[in-house]
Amino acid sequence: KNWCTDQYAIGAYALFTANQETNLDEELGKSIKDTVHFSGEHISYVHRWIEGAIQSSLRIVMHMQEEEFDIVIVDGGVLGMITALTLAKAWNVKRIAVLMSEDSEKLLDVA
Repeated sequence: KNWCTDQYAIGAYALFTANQETNLDEELGKSIKDTVHFSGEHISYVHRWIEGAIQSSLRIVMHMQEEEFDIVIVDGGVLGMITALTLAKAWNVKRIAVLMSEDSEKLLDVA
């Protein structure tokens, strides 16, 4: 992928000052209620590079492998998200994972 031509990234990367990196590192990588996880080069110590994005993604994958899910929807795109919400409400399911690829994310781009 050419990140310089990506309409959202425009070739940018996170660059923190020394104090910001020390103070924000743990906060940026925290999950929300252990259900919403963040990954990207800005969370890794190797920020500014693809390696950092991969490292932070692997951290989440390893975390998810330790969890148990009632339902996992793989590459479902928008339909997968709707299905997850419908199942959660209808079956009172609490632990649903929706894994999306870059192609699925393009479907969510309404701009």
